[in-house]
Amino acid sequence: MQKRILSGLALGLILGSVPSAALREGEALYEFRTDASAYFVSSHPKTVVLFVSVASPQTNINRSFTLYGDGRIELTEAGANRASTRLHEMQLASDRFRELVGIAIEHGLAEYDETAIRARQLREAGSPATGGVLDGATTIVRIAVEQRAESGREPVELRKEIHMYAARHAAEAYPEIRELQGIKRLQDALFELMDDAGWVIW
Repeated sequence: MQKRILSGLALGLILGSVPSAALREGEALYEFRTDASAYFVSSHPKTVVLFVSVASPQTNINRSFTLYGDGRIELTEAGANRASTRLHEMQLASDRFRELVGIAIEHGLAEYDETAIRARQLREAGSPATGGVLDGATTIVRIAVEQRAESGREPVELRKEIHMYAARHAAEAYPEIRELQGIKRLQDALFELMDDAGWVIW
């Protein structure tokens, strides 16, 4: 890919992301701030912070990345034939780690509300724009963060799993819905990471 999807995204959020004092004994956390809240992400090497998968019905291929708290990332591509499965692991620089997590947090995916988003789609178009799409990919996003809205308040653990059909089509149809834009950007990031790994994507 010639265009770098990750560079320059959510700069205000990412530049303010610094290691924070641990909220749990013995565990270092990274802090991400928005206008309303502070979000804390584990740096533990076994904690899955972010997972993204895209399954295409056209190619019958499922591609995914799993991002751990220490910046290690696993890429997987699996087809119907197990012999064609590809795996790759690499270590992300801290700024790129923050960019990926920042995309999810900046676009509200840690507090994703499917009912509210569908209601917005219905108000604006009368029906979700993906209703007539027959060959769209299914995207799954999982994110695990802690949120602290007020000083001194106990953190709230947020674990979200989002299933979105034809996410790219929905993002194009509703450019003002930030959650849909965030899912699309994570899709783009997945393919960029696979490009970095030297994989040919078809």
